[in-house]
Amino acid sequence: PNWHYLSAMLPTGQTNLSGVELYYDGIENMSATGSGAIDTVLDELSFAAIPDDHTSNLSYNFAGVLDEVRISNLPRSSNWVWAEYMNMGSNEVFNTYGAVALYAPAVSAVSLTVSFNGGSIAISWPATAPAGAVLQTSLDLVTWTNSTATVVSSGTNNTVGITLQNTEQFYRLAY
Repeated sequence: PNWHYLSAMLPTGQTNLSGVELYYDGIENMSATGSGAIDTVLDELSFAAIPDDHTSNLSYNFAGVLDEVRISNLPRSSNWVWAEYMNMGSNEVFNTYGAVALYAPAVSAVSLTVSFNGGSIAISWPATAPAGAVLQTSLDLVTWTNSTATVVSSGTNNTVGITLQNTEQFYRLAY
């Protein structure tokens, strides 16, 4: 590739750079080693440059572009580093794609019948409605909840009796 994945990890409990694990394109590479205590100065953070020298001695600076930097306080395994590299560099190792499949379930429309009787209404629908069909109610056509009204089955129809209220209510059959 025209890019490389570099990772440096300090194992849990290590406080000296001699314990750092270096990875190049997902493979552990110990050709570069460090030594000495880890600098814990909190006023400067440098990537691909040496702190305190990156402005006075430019020969220590990285001549390239860093497009992503991650810092984590969790130790990572060598398998995790390899997987991160492979996921970015060879995505087909983790994902495969087949032809697009069109799935359109056969659903027939179900009509609701509404009849008015004094202070209540009856909402009916055919008993042949798809399995799991449930009557839902809404006050705003955005938030829908399952109706708590009792469904009475009469062989060919399902019917729900609703007492009229002083608010506008909307109903639908969801399936």
